[in-house]
Amino acid sequence: MAGPPLYASMVLLWALMMAPPVFYLTRVWPRRRREVLALLSNEAIALYFETYYPAEVPDVRDGRERIARFFDEQFSRRRYYLPLLLLAAMSAFVVYWSMSNLSESLRHDVAPSEKIMLAVLALAGAYMWVVSELITRWRAHDMAPSDLIGACLRLAIGLPMGYALSALSIQEIRGPLAFMLGAFPTKTLMGIARRVSSKKLDLGEDGPFVESELEKLQGINTRAAEKLADEGVTTIVQLAYGDPLDLMHRCSSFSFSYIVDCMSQALAWIYFPKDLPNLTRYSMRGAMEIGTLIDDLDGGNAAASAAARATLTAGAKCIALDEAVLERTLREIAGDPYTLFIRAVWQQNGS
Repeated sequence: MAGPPLYASMVLLWALMMAPPVFYLTRVWPRRRREVLALLSNEAIALYFETYYPAEVPDVRDGRERIARFFDEQFSRRRYYLPLLLLAAMSAFVVYWSMSNLSESLRHDVAPSEKIMLAVLALAGAYMWVVSELITRWRAHDMAPSDLIGACLRLAIGLPMGYALSALSIQEIRGPLAFMLGAFPTKTLMGIARRVSSKKLDLGEDGPFVESELEKLQGINTRAAEKLADEGVTTIVQLAYGDPLDLMHRCSSFSFSYIVDCMSQALAWIYFPKDLPNLTRYSMRGAMEIGTLIDDLDGGNAAASAAARATLTAGAKCIALDEAVLERTLREIAGDPYTLFIRAVWQQNGS
């Protein structure tokens, strides 16, 4: 392999690495921007700024223009440019170094040294994992600037991790092991390194896995909880009072409606940490449903008001709470500014 075929292979391998983030930024990112701007009515825009940025409440007449500028300022594609440049440089170096060393050995018809072969295999394993991860994230619409930095980190640690861990194995499997380590996520590799170090240094094993508090809410499984935890959201209170636009941008595979629904449940869970699953059976699943119940209770429609009162009575009986106390708590939830905002967004989405 020499000359144009070698360089063509290098370019193709580099392009394969760069294609997913480029497609994400040119196709997916604009679509998510349009999704958010289409969901927010003028009322919801005003409530958003009143709730999260009270010093920047726009005039009703330019609310849509202001939220568009705000979105572009806070979540601009410019935040991806430096990580993308770093990934381009790192991947180009890895591809060039690996292919050059293999080509040199093939050109002289000699087997590469053990050290060179281990290095190439370790980098190939890291390359394989990064490309697979980027393609998966592109398809799932889940790619943040930190993910590109994580890809750079994986390429950077692929060689030393491959050397270090394969050195602990027998001679015959060092090469395959250095490559196959690439099949593991970066977190898993770091976990393996910690466990091996703990065992060698007699530091004890890692503690047992603890279920995330977030998994108590409907629709949040272990994977979703881990994604939120990666962004610093580890408690239900943090989720309840988080900025939904910021969360949607950082957890880019989550739709805006999904985040709003989780926030709705979180706002109710704060008041009913043990009883919310029981109240769900009485149409009090989250803050949005509780707000609707209070509206019906206070509304002029006699049938809706009677049904709401019956629901309230049954719910109070179910959780063994005085009806007046339950109603007082529900009104606190319904009147919360964060509840008012997510209800405005949800009603706009459903209209």
